[in-house]
Amino acid sequence: MIRQYLINTKLYAYLCLAMFAGVGLCAQQVVPVTLQSQKLEPIRCGTCLQGSTHSIVTTADLSPLAEVDESKTTVLDYMVVFDRSAQLYMSDKGGAEIFAAKIVTSVNEVFRNSDINAELRLAHIMLLDEEIPSVHQGLNIQSSPSVQEMRRKYKADLVTVCSNPFYDGLSGKAVPEANRMAAYSSIHVTSIFSSLTATHEIGHIFGCQHSRIQEDSGNHPYAVGVGNPPYYSVMGAAVGDITELAPIFSSPKSVWRGVQLGSERENSVRKIKERLTEVASFGDYLEPRYYAEREQIEVGAQAQTVSVLIRTSEFFQPSSDVPWLRVVSPSYSLDDVPLVVAVEANTSAQSRTGHIKIAGTDHYKAVTITVTQSSSSTTATNMVAVDPVMQIASGYLALSLSSRGELSAYTLQGELIFSREFASGDYQVSLDGFLRPLVLQAKTARGRTTLKIPY
Repeated sequence: MIRQYLINTKLYAYLCLAMFAGVGLCAQQVVPVTLQSQKLEPIRCGTCLQGSTHSIVTTADLSPLAEVDESKTTVLDYMVVFDRSAQLYMSDKGGAEIFAAKIVTSVNEVFRNSDINAELRLAHIMLLDEEIPSVHQGLNIQSSPSVQEMRRKYKADLVTVCSNPFYDGLSGKAVPEANRMAAYSSIHVTSIFSSLTATHEIGHIFGCQHSRIQEDSGNHPYAVGVGNPPYYSVMGAAVGDITELAPIFSSPKSVWRGVQLGSERENSVRKIKERLTEVASFGDYLEPRYYAEREQIEVGAQAQTVSVLIRTSEFFQPSSDVPWLRVVSPSYSLDDVPLVVAVEANTSAQSRTGHIKIAGTDHYKAVTITVTQSSSSTTATNMVAVDPVMQIASGYLALSLSSRGELSAYTLQGELIFSREFASGDYQVSLDGFLRPLVLQAKTARGRTTLKIPY
């Protein structure tokens, strides 16, 4: 049986965090906490052991980072889960509220130190009656129906589970560059006050990796931690005369007490900013259903392709109920994916309607996407070409327009990133510097084509 414990999201701001033991709630005063560089207990992270070992990378993709709108603070709703062993450990040290608030305060201060305009917001504290045997096994909590239910209820973008196993050699572990269903980390409860393990593991969820002097350098050569005596960044390591953990992520602008901790080639901040909008939306798509970007589509009479983003964690296989409407990709999927549909030219004088269907399951409601195509109003010779045409090749977008048109780029949430008009003709458009994923849309008077660029 599992007990849930709801904490008012404003409460943690009034918690006294100055003392490690014997601390109680102080409703009338606030004890400010400022992180300092410290010779803390080394982080024993097991994230790099999860999958294949990557080779050490010494070069970086130095394409310009797209402009990030940082005029507004990005809020990440956060849920903390404490197992029975963690609760016992915390019982004489302030309890769950103090420990959860310490995590939130630490992460937010590292964000501020790193010039990342984001903050964790404590949405919920959950107390488990069960005991988790190891930090490694703590990640299994993501399959718990009760934990999933609470995460859905409070729309938590990120979840951390805390336990106090006797000893398993790890202080933390996370799912690297996680999708929304796997945005979990597991930490040893003792590390909350003895290191920045919780912050380190959240960095892994975003896609940040360890430093190059460690075994794992990950998939993004620039998203690594760094050390510069005597300090190392949150994703770095204490090695030799690099002994003090600075509460900052690596970047060209990261300077701690006069020491630079990062460059274009060591830039964890870049990776976090690239995924901020995406991760902040994780909690909005947790209900067991298929999320179709749109369910009503109107297209012109010409032949064309149409793309619709489908969000889901459940297997699905799309199908069409008319011959002129064909599913190009995917034939099946179980994750967020653009559903690409080919529409044949309508040469008749009548408009027509077809449907793309995703059958329901015991827990997922069926989804029907209705496509309405207008009738032919000009000669057939003006209808048969696919227009506009977009294809990805060697880092470029190949764009072909038979008449004057417009190319626009959007985030998955529909925010406009870029828009430019083009005359008729063939173009190669560089995609360097744009955040991924993004949705490209080309429009002319004859039609519209949409294409998703993956991570």
